[in-house]
Amino acid sequence: MSKRGPTAYFLFADDVRANITADIRERDGKVNVAAIGKAIGVLWKELTEEQRQKYKDIAAKKSKEIKERLAVEQAEGGDTQEDDQHDGAAPSTSAPTGPPFGFPTSLVKRIMCIDPDVNRVSAEAIRATSKATELFLQLLATKCGKVAASQKRRTLRFNDVEAASKKDRRLIDMGLNDLLVNDNIFDEVRARIEEENQHRLANTYIKKKGQVDDQNNKGMKSLTSFFPTAQKDELIADKADEDSDNDDED
Repeated sequence: MSKRGPTAYFLFADDVRANITADIRERDGKVNVAAIGKAIGVLWKELTEEQRQKYKDIAAKKSKEIKERLAVEQAEGGDTQEDDQHDGAAPSTSAPTGPPFGFPTSLVKRIMCIDPDVNRVSAEAIRATSKATELFLQLLATKCGKVAASQKRRTLRFNDVEAASKKDRRLIDMGLNDLLVNDNIFDEVRARIEEENQHRLANTYIKKKGQVDDQNNKGMKSLTSFFPTAQKDELIADKADEDSDNDDED
């Protein structure tokens, strides 16, 4: 189970999704996932800070409850096999082989049960959801990797995820970009990235300006260097001024 629990944006989305879905179905005759996600994002932006605070308080409360429940479950030593038995699945007689698709089934089940409308989840549904999650992460990682590679990087960053969520139709339809844009848990990282970009642009400008100045000054000579006689007269005048200053001191 996520230790954070549902965010304020997710809670708001749960509240308004049914009405938005009904409105879109009545207007268009069919339901489009991308349209629902976009409509939810628009409504969220229209909320006042006081209205958003209501959902933030609920999210904080749920997060606290989840942490407390996790602590109790860990203390009691509950495991996946016990969960499957409660769902009516036959207990396994073979040695444990680890998560079926790389994700602990107990974790997947607990995340699914965050939804208050879900009471129980069968073992088959958990495995199917685990596999779907694995495929989703593979898709997202591949898309993010291409964005990073286009910028000659091997490290994936938040802005790679954001860029990928705008380009792939499947990610757009599932509302990933709307989540990244509207959920305030990403505000801090987005502000930090913007600050880093501004700093990088400033350094690039300074570096390029220095290169241009060096190139402009390269090979330049003083004006008197093109006139040997004038240059000689200037040196003589400087010497005379220096001797005159020394005589005044004496």
